[in-house]
Parts: sequence; C-alpha cells; structure tokens
Amino acid sequence: MELALHSGGEYEVFIMVHVKDNRIPILSNHESIQQLKDKFIPPEFHNMSILFNDQILEEWYPGIEEHRAQYQHWQPVQIFSQLYSDFDYYWQFEMDARNTGHMYHFLEQLSAFAKKQPRKYLWERNAYFYIPGAHGSWDNFKQTTGANMNNKDTVWGPVPPSPDFIPTGPKPPVPDPENDSYKWGVDEEADLITLLPIFDPKDTNWTFPNMLWNLSDQTPRRASVVTMNRVSKKLLHLMHDTQRDNEQGLVSEMTAPSIALWHGLKAVYAPHPIYVDGKWTAKELARIFNPGSPENINGGNDSIWNWDHKFDHIVYRLSYMFTTQTAEDLFRRWMGFRPDSRQYTDGSYHQDSQGRNWFDGGSLHEDIYGRLCFPPMFLHPTKNTDEKKGSEMPVPV
Repeated sequence: MELALHSGGEYEVFIMVHVKDNRIPILSNHESIQQLKDKFIPPEFHNMSILFNDQILEEWYPGIEEHRAQYQHWQPVQIFSQLYSDFDYYWQFEMDARNTGHMYHFLEQLSAFAKKQPRKYLWERNAYFYIPGAHGSWDNFKQTTGANMNNKDTVWGPVPPSPDFIPTGPKPPVPDPENDSYKWGVDEEADLITLLPIFDPKDTNWTFPNMLWNLSDQTPRRASVVTMNRVSKKLLHLMHDTQRDNEQGLVSEMTAPSIALWHGLKAVYAPHPIYVDGKWTAKELARIFNPGSPENINGGNDSIWNWDHKFDHIVYRLSYMFTTQTAEDLFRRWMGFRPDSRQYTDGSYHQDSQGRNWFDGGSLHEDIYGRLCFPPMFLHPTKNTDEKKGSEMPVPV
C-alpha cells in the first residue's frame, strides 16, 4: 500500500486472487464473487481484488495446454493488461515476498538502474550474479565483461525464433556492437526488469528448460527464476499475442525473457542486495554462481541453476531465491519474533564466532539494545509471517 500512498497514485495496487474451485461461477454470478470476497478477503481490499480461475485462463488461451500457476504464472497478468491497459508498466509480485525498506524507493531505484544500462553486451551481463566484492564497481564489471567478449558471439538486436518471424523492437544503430561505445540503450526504459539473472537454459539441467508448447527444442530462449518482474505493456501484449494468436508458449520463467529476446526488446537484470548466511568469500561465491564462458554464463552443464542440488547448502541460505530459509529467518527477527531453536538451514545450528547459538541469546542482547535494525532488503520466500509459525516451510524437507 505504501507504493500508492507515497506516490499519490503513481502506482496502483491490485490483488490477483486465484479461485481454485472451477465450480464457483465467477464469470457469470456477481453474488458468488461477493461471497468469496466476504469470506476470504478483508473488506478494505475488496475493490482492488480481481478473481480468476483456470477456466478463464483456458478460455483466453485455448491453444496452450497448460494453465497451472507454476507453469503459466503470466497468463492472469496478460489478461489483466488487456483489460486494464492504462498502465505503461506492470510489476508482478508474489504474496510471500517482504521488504525491510520502502517499496517505492526500491522500485524507483530498480527502474532508474535499468534505464541507464546500455544494450552492448547487456544479455551477457544479465547472466551474471554481480558480486561487488569480486567484480568491483559496476563500471568496472561492465568493462571487464565487455573485454571478455572479444571475438565472441553476442546478442545484438532481435533473435527471432523462426525465419519468418517479424520483430517489433528497434534495430541496432550499427551492424557490429564493437562500433558502439556503450551508447545504444542508455536512457531507454527497459521492457523487462528481473530480480535474478537471465540465462540461456537450453543446455542446462534446470527444472524446465524444454517446457515449450508448439515450439522447437532449438528455439532461442532465456529464463529468469522467480517471476517477480517489471514488464512493459508492449511486452505483456506480445506475450498475450504469442499465446492467444500463435498458440505458442513457454514455461513461466522463460516467457517474458524469451519473447523480449525474440523481439529485440530491452531486458535488464537489476542486482539488489542479497545476503548469504554463511562464511564464503566474495570470490568463492562469484566462482560458484557464475560458471561458464563469458558469452554463456550459467548456460551449460555446470550452471548454478542445474537441478542437481550440488549447491543447495548455499542457494537455500540466500535472502532472495526461489526457496530459502534465510529470508524467513531475517524477516521474523526484523519483526521481533522469538527465534525458533529447532530451525535448521543445512543441518547445523547457527553459531557466532564464540560458538554461541544465535537463537539462545548469542550476543544480540535485544532486551538491552532493542530490536534488530536491518538495511533495506527484498526477501523471498517468507511463509510464516505471524508470530506463531504454521506448518508451511520455506525450504521443503
């Protein structure tokens, strides 16, 4: 709500509510809709809540066989953009995300960063986890990744999925990126902003690299895990047209990045503060999280995104990821909730440098110094936000 209140209506907030019982006639019966709102949604949120079910998705996108949220997270947002097309950009967030800072400032900084990014070697930079302790300043990182791209293939303009495809994005100002001095794309709004790197999943062992509908396995594509993104109206309408008119689809995390790639639209991974609960050095993390050749970071059989659980002991201890214990731990401490002494992350208790468990007092002394003060962080997932924990766990065990 702070987005709308702080900005005087610059942002508007809507809640998309998935009604999982298709027998409830939400398409034709206003009384049924009101009954659902009265039962499940606080009164102050009634006017901003929009209900949908799988039947609606099937009727809008009959050419795509899959409509479950895990695999087609964007379909409700695509429909929303068709019905509420007054917005230039749409931020999509999940209900289990939390922010210890101010959402308005967070989104404004992400947007400003993305707008400043040049297109030269942008798709290649997007694939990295940017780690300042290893990469230096952002300008240094940009120059280093650019130098590493000498005589290597790069994305420069649209990458169409078929010879007869007609891209809608702008053409590069020069045929060769070597002739561009990092000017093209600067001060251009991004059609896609992601909060985790954008990588080529085709040759990885990621969970869904080949979940495509009516597309060849050789289709050029990109993915960004966790679909909390900013997407322009133009891109959302192209995503809609691809599924509705062309009857082509990709799994949720590949949809927006891939269609942006095909059309030559500007897509930016915007790094934000992500904390790790462990004692790895910045260089160690950079090596583990950024394997591969410069033109295809995280795009091979050693990708950090491979579903081989090789680095779960690190991935599950980040403050922002598809699944992690650390996000919830940090949020609960920020709220002042008592720590749970039974909570594990990797099978061992968290201890300070003197061997004291952080949950049994450690050196925090909150009774003397007050609650913890955190820097701004965007946390995901946080399943247990009430003081009394429920049965749902952020990391499946």
